[in-house]
Amino acid sequence: MVKDELAEYEDTGDDTLLTEDMFQATYNDFTIDGGWYGSGDANGVFIAYLIRNADWEEPLIKRTSYTIQDMKWDIQSCAEYVLSLSQ
Repeated sequence: MVKDELAEYEDTGDDTLLTEDMFQATYNDFTIDGGWYGSGDANGVFIAYLIRNADWEEPLIKRTSYTIQDMKWDIQSCAEYVLSLSQ
């Protein structure tokens, strides 16, 4: 785990935690990244990415959601996909 501010945001509702860098985890050559896109804008969205070999230009998965719960589900789905590739 590199960074995880999701739980803190859920606990506090502190909008200053809504940033592009809310969550990041790495496993082998995969990175799962999640954050809020639309800094300072209530109409922003949560986006979760699955990146392989640091290729941010072409993510394997990009999921957009409107709630923190949905972004957590998207992150979990990315993690399960990575684990399925490792079997």
